[in-house]
Amino acid sequence: VLSGSNTYIVGKPDQIKNGDEAYANDVTAPTVTSVSAGTPQVTNATITASVSDNESLNMNSAVYYAAASDYNASASTPRGKYAYKFGNSGYVTQTTLGTATTTTITLSGLTKNTAYRYAVEACDTTGNCTLKEPTTGNPYYEFTTADGPAIMTGPSATTDTYDTMTITWKTDKASDSIVY
Repeated sequence: VLSGSNTYIVGKPDQIKNGDEAYANDVTAPTVTSVSAGTPQVTNATITASVSDNESLNMNSAVYYAAASDYNASASTPRGKYAYKFGNSGYVTQTTLGTATTTTITLSGLTKNTAYRYAVEACDTTGNCTLKEPTTGNPYYEFTTADGPAIMTGPSATTDTYDTMTITWKTDKASDSIVY
């Protein structure tokens, strides 16, 4: 289970130009494209997406995700299909209205060699949100974490002398390790 927090500013069109709004009646949700999980590791995956908005410079992003075995395809809402939500605590800022910027969210504490399903959400400062899922094929994005040794405890370091140090950790299976 991950811990984290998101801060969403919820608002509604009020015909007044507030904060970073380009227009007083911002009712347009951000656009999310180019969603990718890159190369998932044993216990983490980094999700990236391009986000843009034509009426707000700042957007907040989050990933809804679940292990494939926990994915609830019959949920009554799209967000309800996923067991977890994890997002950036701050806003990603585009330099020019309508110009895509990359958002990155790293999911950690995942189970090795496990398929996960996910969707990416972007919200602007007035509360307009887009939950991005594929429009063709499966109704979710998917990645599988790597199957390798996972660090179970550590690493920890002790200073043995002025020019040496001992670094120890424990993995879940026998493995060769390298310290850089």
